[in-house]
Amino acid sequence: MDADFLKEVEQFVNLKTSVQVKKQNALERANNKLIFAYQGGLFKADSSLIIFVKLHDSKRDLILLDQNSTPILITDITAFVDQAESCYYEAMNEYYQLYEELKHQRTVKKVMDNE
Repeated sequence: MDADFLKEVEQFVNLKTSVQVKKQNALERANNKLIFAYQGGLFKADSSLIIFVKLHDSKRDLILLDQNSTPILITDITAFVDQAESCYYEAMNEYYQLYEELKHQRTVKKVMDNE
C-alpha cells in the first residue's frame, strides 16, 4: 500500500476519534450542568420535569423525587420552574455551541488545537 494513503487513513481515523470523544465529553458536561439543587434535593432539569411541574395542579402539594429518590416538597413552583429552565437553557446553549464548533472542524490539527 502507498505510504501517503496509509497516512491519510490514519489522520482520518484520528480525526473521527478525536471529534467523537469531544462530542461525548460535551454531552457529559451538558448532562452534569442539568443537575441543580432545590430545597435540599438534587434535580435534573430535563424537559419532562419542566413540563410536569408547569402542568401540575396548583391546588395540590407538589412532591418530587430527586436524583437520590428523596421526596422533596416543592413549596414555590414558580421559583422551581425558573431555576430548572435557567439551568436547562444554559446547559443546552453551551452544548449546542460546542457541538456546532466540532461540526466545522475538519482537520486533526483544528480538533487538537481546540482542547
